[in-house]
Amino acid sequence: MNIRELAPQFQVLIFSRNLDLGSTVKVQISQAGYESFFIEHEDSFWDRLQQIGPHVVILDLSSITRPLNEYVEKINQFSSEVALIFLTEEDNFQIFVNYADYGVREVIHTKMPYLKERVLWAVNRTCEAIFLTYKNEQIFSELQKTKIEVEKAEADEGTAKVAIPILKTISEMINEYRIAESKEDIIRMLFQNLSNLPLLFFKFLPSMNSFVMSHASMPNHQVHEGLGSALNPEETKDLVKQILLNIVPASFNQVIANMFAFQRPSMIPLFDRDVLEGVFVFDQESANTLIDQMQDYVCATSLYYSVYCLEKRLNQLEIQDTVTELFNKKYFNNKLHDEFERAKRLKLPLALIKIAIDDFDEIERSMGEPTRDLILKSVANVMNKTGRANDVTCRTGANEFSIILPHCSRKGASLRAERLRRLIESHTLMDSGLKVTVSLGASEYPSLCRDKDSLEDSAVKSMRFIASKGGNRICLYKAPDNFVPDYGVDENEL
Repeated sequence: MNIRELAPQFQVLIFSRNLDLGSTVKVQISQAGYESFFIEHEDSFWDRLQQIGPHVVILDLSSITRPLNEYVEKINQFSSEVALIFLTEEDNFQIFVNYADYGVREVIHTKMPYLKERVLWAVNRTCEAIFLTYKNEQIFSELQKTKIEVEKAEADEGTAKVAIPILKTISEMINEYRIAESKEDIIRMLFQNLSNLPLLFFKFLPSMNSFVMSHASMPNHQVHEGLGSALNPEETKDLVKQILLNIVPASFNQVIANMFAFQRPSMIPLFDRDVLEGVFVFDQESANTLIDQMQDYVCATSLYYSVYCLEKRLNQLEIQDTVTELFNKKYFNNKLHDEFERAKRLKLPLALIKIAIDDFDEIERSMGEPTRDLILKSVANVMNKTGRANDVTCRTGANEFSIILPHCSRKGASLRAERLRRLIESHTLMDSGLKVTVSLGASEYPSLCRDKDSLEDSAVKSMRFIASKGGNRICLYKAPDNFVPDYGVDENEL
């Protein structure tokens, strides 16, 4: 299916108070063949919505004056079949999930590169999905009819039974995707459903500026697994833009033509947010009678893949600090509880280190939030690169990091803390040459404390104590004189 051929049948309504943004998007969509309308004023937007009954509404969230749910509800009251595309300056992933059942198909960040091309790509995919919704049952009906006719002909003529591919409906395929445990599972399921149809998938390796084939549903495709195509610097300059416009890079096109004899290769990309992960490739000139249905399946898969990535990102955001990308306080609390219970059950030590950046408030006041965030990221990177595989590093406060060290004694925690202190002290955090120091407090169960809460409290007290003494040192908590551990541990556990 070539959506450009169907574009004149679709109406797109754009609402934005930003004249440059709205007009740029309208021009791009109109040039693609869609009937588009750009509205700056809200009253005119509602009037035009009723007049034209658009298939797609593009809503600039920075232009709305009331809660978003009021706009969505009002649009749905007019027609529940209107597809919505949000333009936003923020990371509003939650919006997409909350409104997914109300027609929201895409959330696009206005600060991303190639904005107008991304909007057009979203409109193309959305209109394809709308078209597929109406076409799906018709396709299935025609396939079933063809199957009956073939079987009847075989019965009448006594010929050998001819196998004909009967594709699942798109809704059935999407339901299968819901059990996918990874992005790779989605791609694998698609190729299982489209076996023996001429389709290729190439992963994109940005570090090598190359496409590498990982999946194919063609005869003898195993011979070509791992086939690669390196792009020249000129081709990588506007690669995403070219792919969104379905322009195949020349060197890549040559490899496909030589190896698979594709006459007119066409690409459908896979994105994880703004990152190109790969492309599906098929031949638009293929003589296979199911090529259009296959293209519909691939487009639907591409849409589902983007939604899957957004949902996974949401799940990740629940346990991840947005600045440092370390685990957050919520994850820390759960992990500390689990590790404590495991240590107690196995009678092994569990250590905890708390870290604070020295003079943090002064750095923030004098150098500003952007510099503060760069420092936080740099310190987090040092922690991640120098820890053990089973250590758990989290950001648990504005100026507090925590490292959970399973199977680690107080001696091991002290050594780890001192090594980390020296690395951060000697590490240049930014291009400007700025250096910072940290204060570290350590504690360990069962040698120094009684339970999970006292393990964290004692580490925090140690950190704050040494910070008050000038910082850039470590402090190991000292247990009370009458303290009796729950069990003994090997001090050499590092």
